[in-house]
Amino acid sequence: MCSPDIRQLAALILLLSGLTLSLLFSSTADGATVGSLRQLAAPAGCVADGSAPITGCTSGRAMLGIAPFFGSHAVALSPDGKNLYAAAFNSDRVVAFDRSPRSGKLVQRNGATGRGMLKPTSVAVSRDGRSVYVASIVGSAIAVFDRNTKTGTLKQKSGSAGCVARSAELGCAVGRALDGVDVVVVSPGGGNVYAGSFASGAIVSFDRSSSGRIVQKSGGAGCTVEVATSGCRTGRALKGAEGMTISPDGGNVYVGAAIGNAVAVFRRNGANGELSQPTGPAGCVAHNGAGGCASGDGLVGADSMQVSPDNKNLYVASGVGSSVAIFRRSTTSGRLTQLSGVAGCFTDRTRDLGRCNTGIELDQPEGIAVSPDGRTVYVGSFASSAVTVFDRTGFTGTITQRAGAHGCFVNVATAGCTTATALGNANALAISRDGRSVYVGSYSSNAVAAFDRAEPKAGHVTVSVPNRLGVPNGSVISIPVTCSGTAERRCPGGISIALSGSASGSRRGGSFNIAVGDSDDVSVVMPDSVRRALSANGSATVTVTMRVAQPSGRIAVFRQQMRLGVSELG
Repeated sequence: MCSPDIRQLAALILLLSGLTLSLLFSSTADGATVGSLRQLAAPAGCVADGSAPITGCTSGRAMLGIAPFFGSHAVALSPDGKNLYAAAFNSDRVVAFDRSPRSGKLVQRNGATGRGMLKPTSVAVSRDGRSVYVASIVGSAIAVFDRNTKTGTLKQKSGSAGCVARSAELGCAVGRALDGVDVVVVSPGGGNVYAGSFASGAIVSFDRSSSGRIVQKSGGAGCTVEVATSGCRTGRALKGAEGMTISPDGGNVYVGAAIGNAVAVFRRNGANGELSQPTGPAGCVAHNGAGGCASGDGLVGADSMQVSPDNKNLYVASGVGSSVAIFRRSTTSGRLTQLSGVAGCFTDRTRDLGRCNTGIELDQPEGIAVSPDGRTVYVGSFASSAVTVFDRTGFTGTITQRAGAHGCFVNVATAGCTTATALGNANALAISRDGRSVYVGSYSSNAVAAFDRAEPKAGHVTVSVPNRLGVPNGSVISIPVTCSGTAERRCPGGISIALSGSASGSRRGGSFNIAVGDSDDVSVVMPDSVRRALSANGSATVTVTMRVAQPSGRIAVFRQQMRLGVSELG
């Protein structure tokens, strides 16, 4: 049974829930493009608990409640791609699978249960592949397992090294601020483990030894809490800590506060793993700027999150608000800046408030994952029982839901989406390091669903603009951009202009996503130098710079001279 405080906080969350460039390569009628998903053919497309069999799925064991509402980090792949591990909330177990690197097929092997495993919600595998950590929200504990790197078998460490808990139970080591621990992550270098505690409203820091044992840092360095607590530092935007990610460069840890409707920002000392939260708006982003944080949209019920592989963006799934928030990340300080306008967030079209782009099947998104090539963002939506597919443009960070049936995969047949198997209350997601497989934990299906992910196809695209253009004597111009190249491809990219011979160009360039053979008008803010030249001379020669993503993922740069003249309407 849940303790009363956990039940009350869970009930509160559930009660509260009541054109920009981004598409890299949209799907076509004739075939899937990079990032597209295809569920493996039955019965390899899913493994479901045998007590509630699903037609077309392989029968599994002890898989009840995979990836619950609180379990947005409940599935994880080993770095070598040979194993997948999933937290089975209602089986009090971590389920283990062998994975075929060639086909992506999963075959269940013996998992593990043990001390500190009451209602597990999160699984993390160390980069060296030697350790697996499991967070238990009801047990308020982190279980520690050794992983056999050859077989994938898990074995809980003996004695107090096998678990850390809020109280001296079951022989676990005792930790601080672990009430309702919900998520656990391992630093890229493997020297630290961090956990987020839902009921404590805390981020907890551990040192990790070469054997995989974890020891909480001493004093205030060991925990930062929303409400002042003896032995911990006090921080902001941590109420209902439920999501967490570490940037690939190891410089920052970000925490999603589901009750605080916020993302907390922590700088990480690479030498010792100690965390510090910047003061003022640099230290957090929150709905309506609460708590002295920067103001952000799409953060109500902030939960699962991931930094893109290029370290440039943070993507946040917010379950209560049925939204996804998009931030630009400083690669030096880690500070977050939400993309401007509706580009800064997506929300389910049934929850549209006019401040975000709208998408479909985004009701209570709880899981999110960015592909290793940085070109696709996948979202698992609990209430929609769906996985949605967004294409990402790396140099802008913007995303757009893929059009048509390749943009959403649903458990129950829905117009405009692809029907898939075993996605009931889809939640946590894991993508193989080679980018070829996507796995989804589904709570009410008691299952893990397996998908192939399409790789890039050969092709090339180019863009062009007119040699001459009449423009109004104002601050914004509309430039027709034409896309050409390999059939059924697109030109996703950005455009900027500068007075020829000038070092400074437009600070607010335009973006586009044009199909081969088509043209589109793209709005660009005119640089002051161009406006002055037009005003003084009636004309100006500018250099147009266009950056376009190729089908291979490479960014190609095209430059073209264009003569601007003030139009009669100007």
